[in-house]
Amino acid sequence: MDYMEEFNKHIEEKGLEGLLPQNLTDNILTRMLLEIESCEKNNSDTPASTLLMAILSIQNGNIIKNGIAHVTFNGENELMAKFDSYAVCVQIEGMRRSTPVCIADDSLPTLKNIFDKDRNIQMSGLD
Repeated sequence: MDYMEEFNKHIEEKGLEGLLPQNLTDNILTRMLLEIESCEKNNSDTPASTLLMAILSIQNGNIIKNGIAHVTFNGENELMAKFDSYAVCVQIEGMRRSTPVCIADDSLPTLKNIFDKDRNIQMSGLD
């Protein structure tokens, strides 16, 4: 099964909540981290397909199927701001799974606050 098949199966089973970083499978999280790294290096070898599908689905409030969506953004920078917010949440989740960092349950993102840049995150274990 390729990564997009796994991604589509995951969101069919879990719905929008499955797109929250803490609910992603290890494989999907790893793929998203690779996509973020590729974007940071301005490398088009690993397109940000799962990241964009997740962001557009959350913004739309519905799972995007077959890559077709009608999503409205206010202003030209809103998509990039949401991309940045989601990417940071994915990176924090990657750190949470691979290091002794502890993040309080009430600091984990929700569908309502995942794009909120003013959201407080309580972490411990960052020695």
